[in-house]
Amino acid sequence: ALAELERSAALFATLGTDGLHGRTGAELAAAALEAELGRTAGARARARAVLAAYEGADGTDETVRLRRATAARLLDGE
Repeated sequence: ALAELERSAALFATLGTDGLHGRTGAELAAAALEAELGRTAGARARARAVLAAYEGADGTDETVRLRRATAARLLDGE
């Protein structure tokens, strides 16, 4: 499952800004799976990558807010 999520994120990345939400969604799903598997370092790295991807993004966009919040929860260990 993790490999499939990584492939999805990579595919969405090829779409540039049009694939941003898809890529970050796949990254967060992979991060959650890694957290469940006890791979906290990998989960945290993915969460940080999502936050970096949305740096400077429109904070009024609901998807941006939700993805940032999810990434922050993963970094907090929830």
